[in-house]
Amino acid sequence: MARLLPLLLFAALVAMIAYSLRQAVRARSDRVYRPRPGAFRGRGDGHAQGEHWVVRRDELAGVRDAYSSAAIDPDAPLYRCGGCQACYHTDSIAALRAQNRGRCALCGSDDLQTVRVL
Repeated sequence: MARLLPLLLFAALVAMIAYSLRQAVRARSDRVYRPRPGAFRGRGDGHAQGEHWVVRRDELAGVRDAYSSAAIDPDAPLYRCGGCQACYHTDSIAALRAQNRGRCALCGSDDLQTVRVL
C-alpha cells in the first residue's frame, strides 16, 4: 500500500494538469464579451488623468452606480472610471478606496475622476 499511494497521487496530479490544459485551449464563446487586457488604456480621446469628466445631465438618465446599483443622482458629487466609463457616487468611491485599493469595481482601473454635470 505504501508504494501504491505515491503512484495514485502522481496519476491524480497528471490528470488535473491535463484537464486544466484542455480547459485553457478550449474555444471560448463569441457571445461573451471579454475585453483584452489594457484595451482601455491610451484611448486618445483627450482625457488625461487628473482632468474632470464633463457629462450632460441627459446622459445620466437611467445610469446606476456601478458599486451600489443606486440610481445616479446628477446633483450629487459623481466620479467616473476612465477605463470603462462606470459612474460612482462619493460613498461608493469611499468604499472602493477602503476595500478595493481605489480601483474600479468593473474593470480594475485606478483612473477614477470627478464628473462635472452640465
